[in-house]
Amino acid sequence: MSDQPTFTGSESPADIARAAIEWFSRKPNSPSVTIFYENSIPKMKYEFQGGDIDCVCVFRLDKMLESFYSDAERIFAENVRVGFVNSIEQAILLPYIAFSGMTTMLNRLVGLQAELFLETFEETTMLTAGTFLHSLVAQSSRKSSLGRPASKVIQKWINGLVAASIKKKRDFLVGFMNTQPLLNIPTSAGRPTGSTKSEAQTRKDAAEFEQKIEDAIRELYSETGKPPTKTDVARFLKPGVNPKTGTDSRLSVFTKKCKHLKIDFDAIVTRVCGRPKN
Repeated sequence: MSDQPTFTGSESPADIARAAIEWFSRKPNSPSVTIFYENSIPKMKYEFQGGDIDCVCVFRLDKMLESFYSDAERIFAENVRVGFVNSIEQAILLPYIAFSGMTTMLNRLVGLQAELFLETFEETTMLTAGTFLHSLVAQSSRKSSLGRPASKVIQKWINGLVAASIKKKRDFLVGFMNTQPLLNIPTSAGRPTGSTKSEAQTRKDAAEFEQKIEDAIRELYSETGKPPTKTDVARFLKPGVNPKTGTDSRLSVFTKKCKHLKIDFDAIVTRVCGRPKN
C-alpha cells in the first residue's frame, strides 16, 4: 500500500482508524464520495445515481473502523498459531494489519453499495414473480398438482440468483488478491487450465444430466400433453436470460452440452412420450 503511515506499536484502535480515514481522504476518489466531520465525528457520504436508483448514504466511520481492530488481533493470533510470525512482533505488526483492513473496508464500501441496490432490484423482481406465480396456482382448479412444478420453477430462479451473487463475490475476491505480486489464484472455480475430466466423471455427468432432461420432459409432457421441444426443455432447465446483455443463449448452451455428453435428446423424448418430438 503506497504512502501508508509509519506506526510505532503504541497506537490505539482510534489512532489507526484516524490514520486510515486521513489516508483514504487523500487518495483520488469518485466525486460521489465525500469525507466530512460532524461534531468531530468522521463520516462518509456516498451518492449513487444509476438507472432508476438515486440515493445518498452516510456512514459513521470511527466506530465501524475501530471495530476491525479485534479482527486484526484474531488474524495475527492465527498466524502465530501456525508459526508464520512470533508473538513478540504483535506490537509492531498489529497496527499495520488493522490499517490494511480499515482502508480495504473504506475502499470496498463504495462498490458494495451500488451492488447492494442492484441486487435488491433483482431479488425483488424474482420474489414478486414467485409470489405472483403462487397466487396463480392458488386460484387454479389444479393447484394440488401444480404446487410442486411451481416450487421447482421458483427454486431454479433462486439458484440462478444465488449462483450469480456467488460468482460476482468470488470474481472480486480473487481479482483483489491477485493484485498481490506473489499470488496467482485461478480466476474460475472449475478445473485448473489444461486439465480434463476422467472418462468415469464424464459418464457420471452424462447420466446425471440425462436424468435431469428426462425429468424435465416428463414434467412438461404432463402439463401440456405434448412432447416438449429442445427449446422448451432448455428454458425449463435454465430459466432466465443474461441480465447484462439481454441475450438468450439457453438453447445453444443446452444443445452443446448434449452434444458434448453424447446425449440423444430425441431418444429420451421417445422413451418418455412414446414418440419423437415434432
